[in-house]
Order: sequence, then C-alpha cells, then structure tokens
Amino acid sequence: MAKEDHIKKILWAAIALILLPIMVRAAEMDKPKIVSLDYCADQYVLALADRDQIMALSMDADQGHSFYRDRAQGLPKFHSSMAEIVQMKPDLAVQSWRVTARMEKIINRVGTKLIIPRYGSDPEIVIGNVRRAGESFDQATRAETLIEDYRTRLEALHSIPKSPLKAAYITPSGFTAGTGTFVDEIIQLAGLSSYAAARNIVGWQSLPLEDLIIDPPDVFIASFFDTNLNS
Repeated sequence: MAKEDHIKKILWAAIALILLPIMVRAAEMDKPKIVSLDYCADQYVLALADRDQIMALSMDADQGHSFYRDRAQGLPKFHSSMAEIVQMKPDLAVQSWRVTARMEKIINRVGTKLIIPRYGSDPEIVIGNVRRAGESFDQATRAETLIEDYRTRLEALHSIPKSPLKAAYITPSGFTAGTGTFVDEIIQLAGLSSYAAARNIVGWQSLPLEDLIIDPPDVFIASFFDTNLNS
C-alpha cells in the first residue's frame, strides 16, 4: 500500500508539472486585450498591461511627450477610430480625452468596454485611476506596486524643505497656471513658492506684464510644445 501511495504521489506530481505551464498560459490568454485611444491613455496601458495584451496604441505613443515612449517601441499603433475598434474587437478601449459621441454604445456592440479615467491631478484621483485600470487589465498587483511607489515619492516630495524663491510658470502666449492646476501643484511640490498662487490666480489666466515688472519672480518656468528643448 505504501508503495502504491508513493507511485500515486509521483504520478500526481508529474501531472501537475505538465499541467502547470498550460494553466499559466491559459491564465495569460484570459487577460483582456486592449487598445489605447490617446497618448494620456497610452501611459496607463504601457505602465500596467503586458505587451501581449496591447493590440494597439495611439499614434503619439512613442513621441517625445509620451512618458513611456520607450515601452511603446515595436508595438502596433492605430488612428483610434471607431471603425478600427469595431474591426479589431478588443476587450477594452482606454480613452482619457473627450469621447466621441456614441462611441461607447457602438463599440459595446462588438463586446468592447470603454474605460475612461477620471479627470484630475489630485493624488487620490490618480491612485483611483491607476487602481481601476489595473483591475480592468487584470493587473491589480502591478497597479498596487505602482501606487505604493507613487505614495512613497509623493511623501518624499512633501518633506522637501521649502524655498523662499518665487517661481512663475508662463506659456509662450503669456498665460500662467494658478491654484487648482497640475503645474502649480508641481511648483509647490518642488518646494518653491508659487508666484501665481500668491496673486490669487485660479486656473489658467493671463499673467499681467505689469506684475512681472513691478514684482518679478525669482524663477521663470516655461514650456515649448514645438521644440526639443527641455523646460
């Protein structure tokens, strides 16, 4: 009897050894296939999905303003049209910009679910978006790892000693980013004093030239979207 039990254990071990790779491959195949419709949505997909989950990214996925552009190399891209989505029939389509009218209803007909991250830069909104994307992509563990890293880095930024230097962000057209904008949050997280916030500027508004002359900031921060210059 002991010998038979030993043989059974060996057989079950052999069966498990054979079936395990098959089960792993089946689990991988069950993960949803995804397309991304704009370069902001690309970042969620490239950060969380396996490469073999990604059916297509937006045309901007490998451009200079795409954070994960290196990961986009070699992956298919498309024009993010409804016709392409209907033809490809992905499980999920991710879009962070304004959704085309009736897109969700149309792509739902071919079994594609539209994922739209919540707009905003507040940490809890960011964390919620990453968590939801991770769950939708069947990559919850990867999402939680990313969230933990984000919390750690955010905490480190909050501990940076504050500087008395006043920083003003200004666009080529003379607009600045005030309270409630992502740019203003970055300035303050960097430990600088916000020139716009000190003037009670909320959102995106023009920055009066007179203010810059009478009380100039210590630091100018500028962005240029049509050059390779780092701002």
